[in-house]
Order: sequence, then C-alpha cells, then structure tokens
Amino acid sequence: SYKDALTLTGLTLPDSAEVSVGLIKRLNATLDPDYAECTLEWSSSDDDIATVDGDGVVKGVSEGECIITVIGSDGISASCVVTVKAVSGCSIAEFKSMDEQGESILMLNDAEVLFSYQTRTYVRDSTGAITFNNLGTTLKRNNRVSGMLYGKLSFLNNMPQFSPVAELTDLDNLDVIDGDQVKPHEKKLEDLSADDYADYVLVKGVKPPRGIL
Repeated sequence: SYKDALTLTGLTLPDSAEVSVGLIKRLNATLDPDYAECTLEWSSSDDDIATVDGDGVVKGVSEGECIITVIGSDGISASCVVTVKAVSGCSIAEFKSMDEQGESILMLNDAEVLFSYQTRTYVRDSTGAITFNNLGTTLKRNNRVSGMLYGKLSFLNNMPQFSPVAELTDLDNLDVIDGDQVKPHEKKLEDLSADDYADYVLVKGVKPPRGIL
C-alpha cells in the first residue's frame, strides 16, 4: 500500500565521528527508504561529553567518548561513537599559512575589528589580519573579539579570507565587547608585503610627485 511504501525500514549513522570541545558537528541520518515519513529523536549517552539537538547537531562539551543515538518513530535506531577532542586552534598568521581551502579552528584573543562593510569584516590579532567573509554576525569597527571559530581559508585578489563551513562554524563561541579606537600599523612603502593584506596600515614617508598637491 501507499502507507507501507512510506514506512521506515532502515536507519543508519556513521560508525564514528570526532568533534573538538566547544565546536559542533552535524550527524546525518540515512533513511531507508530515503522518502520514508517518520520523526527522529536524538540522544547522547553522556551530556557531559557531548550534547545533541533535535536536528542531529552534536556539540563537544569535554574530552572523552560517548554514543549518539537516533530513533525513528517506529522504533528503528542507529548509533554513532563520538570522540570529543581538546581544542587545537591557530592564530590568524597560522590560519593564513594553510593551503587554500584548508580548514582549522581560529583562536581569537582580544582581536580588533578594523572595519566592517556589508558581508566583509577585517579583523586583526597580535599576529596579523584577515577578512571574515559572510560570517553572518554584526561585528563593527572597534569591537574586540575573543573565542574560537571553525572555518576554511580562501583568497580573493590575493587577500586571505576566513569563510564559514556549513554546520561547523558556531558563532556562539565568540565573545564580543566594545573597545578603544583601533590604530593603524605604521610602515614604509617599501616594507609593505602580502602579510599586510586586510590590515589597517599607515604608509609613512611617501612624497607626491612634483606638481601634485
């Protein structure tokens, strides 16, 4: 019958998955048949290790291992062993040194928001500056940002960009406060390099050609 054709007969999850403390990872349940009509209930064997919401999004709480289980409305279930690891992140300079499309956790400690316009925000920490692209948060100039973000590296016109990764970039891990007016780094024209892309720089000692005011 038509109703029988929509009945769930199988449910699977990946055998295992990893997530870092404070970060999230979505577990995708595979239905058999994929058009089956059912509701899914998710649970964690230890919420002190990792939690899971109603959409299968797992968040690491502390180092360890637990089992995430999903149960269909007809009692069919599947489980995944989730290992939560300690956070291993990098500075802006280290993030920029990755291969293009590489992914990592960016650690921010009182980083400065240099400028923000539409979908692009320019951020500097003690190691360098980078552009946040389509981050989806309303950072504004002179904000100070601390916390961690998972993202990938890309380049636009040689300018390094931090871009979010679907289901992994969690803005709840950011602490944003107002700060003092940001100041430019002073550099000579001949000392400018690719490391200065996305930074706020005051170029010193540049004389205009004769006859130009």
